[in-house]
Amino acid sequence: MRSDEVNPNRDRAFDPDEEKRPIHKRAKPEQPSVKPPSAPLEAQEKAQKPDEKLENFLNTPYCPYRRVSKGAAFCSISTDPAVSEVDPLTCFNCTVPEIIKVPRCRFLSLGTEIKPYRGEGRLVISMACRELNIKLFNFRTCEVCPYYSEIPSIYEEAKREETVAEINFPVHKELIEKAVRDLKDDYLRLLRPESRGLVNIRCWRFPDGYCHKLPEYTRTKVTIVLSRTRKNDMLFKDHVVPTLKTLNLIAYRIDEELNDLDAMCRICENIQESDYALFLADDWSSNTLFLIGLTYGLGKRIALLKRRDANRLPLWDFIEGDILYYDAYHEIDQILREHFSHYIGRN
Repeated sequence: MRSDEVNPNRDRAFDPDEEKRPIHKRAKPEQPSVKPPSAPLEAQEKAQKPDEKLENFLNTPYCPYRRVSKGAAFCSISTDPAVSEVDPLTCFNCTVPEIIKVPRCRFLSLGTEIKPYRGEGRLVISMACRELNIKLFNFRTCEVCPYYSEIPSIYEEAKREETVAEINFPVHKELIEKAVRDLKDDYLRLLRPESRGLVNIRCWRFPDGYCHKLPEYTRTKVTIVLSRTRKNDMLFKDHVVPTLKTLNLIAYRIDEELNDLDAMCRICENIQESDYALFLADDWSSNTLFLIGLTYGLGKRIALLKRRDANRLPLWDFIEGDILYYDAYHEIDQILREHFSHYIGRN
């Protein structure tokens, strides 16, 4: 017997005469008790624990600002489009549905800041007044504000304002008809395939009317006007460049601020050299509008990236077909691919 084996009869008293007795009269050794096989572990745990129902999140509060795309949910009023994905637990902690279900001031602006914390999304509500141009921390300011204008739903008011431009230029019908007559022949000429490439137009900068930069046409080049910020750098590196590469297009970015003639002239030169131009229309200025009009005048294909809740551009209806709406950065890849693929197929 090995030393590690257990003898079941080691504690029984020794009897010296036991070996002299017949075998059938000797004391029988004690047999170790054998327990019946236990039930499977899963069955035991199920018997011990009460029945638990899996959460189906059907009671997630409705929110008109929540959007769904490619198997994920996103908040369309997130202050950071790079961090806009939400889950039901995040929405349970959001107070936006409670805020908008009662009448509020038409000038109230809402936003959400989704901050990852230990693997969970923590949501912070941001409020501001569009009339006073100040940030709000509670509604006590609204109670004493002389501009308070209550409406039944601030969400419906925000949707209605999307159809109204922030700036309206007085454009008369006669002026439009005259411009159409003057530009019709040149525009039709630019659309012909043999007219692609460099186009001779009067220079807007030099008095003699000729471009002194001597631009060189580069086929499949895309001039991207995108100022240098952390978010724009991520947008360009992670979304714009990879998407354009899949279409065999050459991405050329100009990240200068549009605040002097030299920068505007360099952008104009590159647009003349390109087949396409890409602008971010979230934060626009009069110089942005000038370059967009210049791109159309040169007959170049254009794409205008615009976050869905950003302010509208003047004369929005005339360029609606080239506006690419997005709620979050992950949507940009597909909309850019679809937009430029349409032009590449036609070419």
